[in-house]
Amino acid sequence: MQKIKILIVDDNYRFIKSAISFISLNDEMDVIGGAISGDVALEMIHDNKPDLVLLDLSLPNESGIDILKTIKAPPDHPKVVIVSIEEEVFYKDLSLNSGADGYVSKSEFGEKIIPLIHCLFN
Repeated sequence: MQKIKILIVDDNYRFIKSAISFISLNDEMDVIGGAISGDVALEMIHDNKPDLVLLDLSLPNESGIDILKTIKAPPDHPKVVIVSIEEEVFYKDLSLNSGADGYVSKSEFGEKIIPLIHCLFN
């Protein structure tokens, strides 16, 4: 089975490093990089064609929702899971209604992200 290629987009570099370390423990997944802005993320998506983007809801100078819509526009888009500090249902609903394939709060990341990825790709 081919590894699931994952890009992590978050304005918190420490979170990116932690997420890479955590996800890299899974042999079925390959984190291809991290981006701290939407512009860098879009460039990396174009160049590297990830299967999945883990996208923070709030990025500096741009909305994660706007980036989500841009990512999802082409027909060959990757899956996108919003990962956010926001735990209110409003943000989850907004994300899913805007095209996200899933939503995980950062407080539940360690518990829920791997099962969600398996669900999306199996």
